[in-house]
Amino acid sequence: MRKVLLIILLAAAVNMVFGTCGDHGMGKMVFMTGDAQASAVFFGIVVEDIDAKTAEAMDYPYGYGILITTVVPGSPAEGYGLQANDVLTAIDGETVKDTEDFDEIREDLEPGEVVSIGYWRAGKDFNKEVTLQGRDTPQMQYQLQKQSTPSKVGSGGGSFIPMWCMIDMDDVNALLEGLHFKPIGDKGILMQGIGGKGHVGKGFFVGGVITSYSDNYKQNNPNDSNYHDYVRYESGFGGVTLDKRFPICKNFVGSLGVLLGGGGHTIELMHSNADYSWPDNNTEFTSGNYHSTINRSYMIVQPKAELMYRLLNWLSIRAEVGYVYGYTGKEGWRVQGLADETFYVKNSPNTPYRGLTFSIGPWFGF
Repeated sequence: MRKVLLIILLAAAVNMVFGTCGDHGMGKMVFMTGDAQASAVFFGIVVEDIDAKTAEAMDYPYGYGILITTVVPGSPAEGYGLQANDVLTAIDGETVKDTEDFDEIREDLEPGEVVSIGYWRAGKDFNKEVTLQGRDTPQMQYQLQKQSTPSKVGSGGGSFIPMWCMIDMDDVNALLEGLHFKPIGDKGILMQGIGGKGHVGKGFFVGGVITSYSDNYKQNNPNDSNYHDYVRYESGFGGVTLDKRFPICKNFVGSLGVLLGGGGHTIELMHSNADYSWPDNNTEFTSGNYHSTINRSYMIVQPKAELMYRLLNWLSIRAEVGYVYGYTGKEGWRVQGLADETFYVKNSPNTPYRGLTFSIGPWFGF
């Protein structure tokens, strides 16, 4: 049933995204300036937004501007002295933030106007006055076509990650309730952690995630008021992630991926009346007191799907759904010794570690 629910949720999410994107298709518009519907002014350049990875590679210091990828031979832009790999930063005193902003600025321009053009090249800023030209050269009509290029998949980033995990807590809660403690997360637990990833080429991202949950309780022992019972529960998992991103529309990407790592349950139990005596003549250190930590560890596999929307160059919002599955070749739970040794807990259950996971929150980067 849970697997069916996961498939339904993924299908709904994809449908929502494509419905939102409408007719934008799978590409980002690159402006061969001189679009008949946008402006009568013709530049003759192909431009695109600058992502963080490109800016870093170019040592470009600003958080605005658009990259000129092509200057059409014989075009007005060539006459202005513009070149491929220049960054257009301003037109007529207005800062060019991105390609959409560039198109809006061009709508207000007219052929014959004298304007200043600001651009950045190889670490230096330039500014020159130019006379704008129109689109009246027949041999340049092919330059007025809109060209589509694949949407950017981003360069990576990282963030704090809240994650709602609907893992099976039945065995854990049966133990706690048997010790007269209240159950934990019968409908899921909210894990918190950090994660990050970087682009390694061809839309693939490699990174890592670690997330955990912790809670603790103290109560008077219901059978003997001289004793107190303590419990601390922890659960978590983490590992290496591999994701394949695909562009959906401008500023919107999806990805499919998997996490491979480890995790598990840990329960620390203490029963004490605070009455301890130094051992003497073969006496015991405690009398009726005990303190032990039990755990069950797993190898973790988590297939997942993610949607990310870029709000700013450095900030996005992400949503993810996955299914965490834990595997262990060992029977039951273990008591942790003083070093790396563990001791089998007789009659302990083979507690599974699996369930749906959901996460939504900010992402620093794209």
